[in-house]
Amino acid sequence: MDEGILDYLNYDKLMDKAMLGVARTVIEQLSQHGLKSNHHFFITFVTNHPGVQVPDYLKEQYPEEMTIVIQHQYENLLVSRDAFSIDLFFEDQEETIKVPFSSLLSIEDPSVNWGLDFEPDTDFSKIDVPSSNIDDTPQLKKEEKGTVVSLDSFRKKDK
Repeated sequence: MDEGILDYLNYDKLMDKAMLGVARTVIEQLSQHGLKSNHHFFITFVTNHPGVQVPDYLKEQYPEEMTIVIQHQYENLLVSRDAFSIDLFFEDQEETIKVPFSSLLSIEDPSVNWGLDFEPDTDFSKIDVPSSNIDDTPQLKKEEKGTVVSLDSFRKKDK
């Protein structure tokens, strides 16, 4: 089989793009309708990826990747074509983070045993950082106060 045709079609990139579309749709639904039932989300992303906006103290604590939990304590979940932003509480301090979809490593809803894993491009010189602002989507009511938990100790280390 001609290897060149596989490079031309690049099925892996097409699948990643389609799965990122699913992740975007899930986060848009969450933004518009809030959490229902026992649903909650673990979203893992590359912290040093272009366009990621995280407070410096969190980048120092999580220099490579970070997992956020969307469950009880969040507000202002806003979604654009290329990214989402959300206000979360870290050690009783509210912080806004912005996460480009291209930085995602995974999204999971453990309440229904669902999740997707991604392979973001780590050659950051090839990545264009979108200049678009987060859309003006309706804001969610502040959820009851909960705890943000680091999942690093529970993650399998493949490397």
